[in-house]
Amino acid sequence: MAIQRLRYFDHQFLVVADFKEEQDYHKEMRRRLNRVLHTPGIAEGLEVVRTSNKSVTVKPGIAIDSFVLQQASTHRSIDRHRWQTIEHSLQASLNGEHEVAVLVDRWRTRHAPRRTQALATNRAGQLSIECDNEVAEATTLVEVRAADEHGLAYKIARTLTAFGVEIVCAKIATEKSDALDVFYVTTADGSKLDQTSIKDLEQLLLSTLKKTEER
Repeated sequence: MAIQRLRYFDHQFLVVADFKEEQDYHKEMRRRLNRVLHTPGIAEGLEVVRTSNKSVTVKPGIAIDSFVLQQASTHRSIDRHRWQTIEHSLQASLNGEHEVAVLVDRWRTRHAPRRTQALATNRAGQLSIECDNEVAEATTLVEVRAADEHGLAYKIARTLTAFGVEIVCAKIATEKSDALDVFYVTTADGSKLDQTSIKDLEQLLLSTLKKTEER
């Protein structure tokens, strides 16, 4: 619901209700700030509504995605002079001006041989996929443990979307060369995945990510 701000003008006659409206405005803005901007995820709205067997619509709302970035070579914070470039690249991707899959493949072509060699000792037996219906009340948890690589979270999300599930929430964690990515998903109608779907999804993710490791 939109909130209105009291507009003042010269020689305006103010009564108690005007001052109350002024205070209510600031309290509501503070409430929205505290609720929306300090926690990543869907703050409000963005409800997915099924409109037919093959389409859905997403209602208006607010979502916050929070990332902690480090330089790949030094693991230090990103230099300030690069911030604007990163912001512009993210904005262009969100606007559909960049093809993310193409950018990921381009980076892998340029840098993957060196990174693959560096992580070769960490990859053996590390990849694991686990789905669980008991952790969350309304969603199926999908946990992916793998050697970290450029575009890993994107690749997992793309696979989940292609499988036909809705991503309700995602938590992406990276520690040195290891990644632990957790996704909370539902079916298109908002239900948890059944056991057959869970097994199929686990196999699909496993085969997709194994192909990546073998590249």
